[in-house]
Amino acid sequence: MKRRAGSMFLKIFIRSFLMIAVLLITGVISYKTALHYWQPKSEEATRTAYQVDTTPDGIVKEDKEGISKNLIYCYEEDTEKITKLILEMFDSEDNKMTYITIPEKTQLTLSNNLYQKLILDDPEIPQILKLTTITEYLDHDRAFSDELLIVEELLGTDINYYTAVPKDTYDTIFKEKYIEQSDKYDAVAMEIFTGDYKKLLKTLKTEDKLKAYIEEIYPKIYTNLPLEDKLSFLDSYFATGLSDITFKLLPGENLNSAYIIDPESTKQQLEEFSGID
Repeated sequence: MKRRAGSMFLKIFIRSFLMIAVLLITGVISYKTALHYWQPKSEEATRTAYQVDTTPDGIVKEDKEGISKNLIYCYEEDTEKITKLILEMFDSEDNKMTYITIPEKTQLTLSNNLYQKLILDDPEIPQILKLTTITEYLDHDRAFSDELLIVEELLGTDINYYTAVPKDTYDTIFKEKYIEQSDKYDAVAMEIFTGDYKKLLKTLKTEDKLKAYIEEIYPKIYTNLPLEDKLSFLDSYFATGLSDITFKLLPGENLNSAYIIDPESTKQQLEEFSGID
């Protein structure tokens, strides 16, 4: 009897020990898993991830007509809010560049198809919105890629890649020039090069200097176009002079509370640059 009781006690003790061991191992694994997903990244890791989009699959550098379309964002680093948008259109065959300012308060209604896609990222995104409000619903990487889809739909054209530039750097390149559209409403800002930036471009008198400048500025921006692909345009960029660069404002009407584009005039503007009759 005592031997049977001792045997039962030993079995219960071993079973309990094994259960406790399993619970302890499970707890350790759960703790390490939580640390992996939730602990803050190091400053270096965060900075590296922020500079270059590591998923450039499907990015097309230029259209079959030799036209490269780059959507440029100006964003605030502290709030990550997109504040300005420019469509850069580069003709690498004729070496011509056009910067089309898309007013930040441009308002549009998303198509049902695009809206259903975007609400998967954030169900609170409204179907009627202004272009610079998307960062209120998405963090920077999703905002940049989703904003490109929105602008593609707005303009009715494919955009090859995007480049997000911090405001401090952006302000060294672009400044505002106000364009009067109607006596009834306020003038609208169009982005043009600053005087200092034009002076800088004039100093880049060799391809090596231009290449060095691009390599210097690339770590300061966030883009889904790899550096080596950007440098593939180097000879065309170098052959493009300041006289080959134009600045335009997206056609539309400023209602003060919102900017409403003119679809037909916008289509014509894009086709004129692309050489489409």
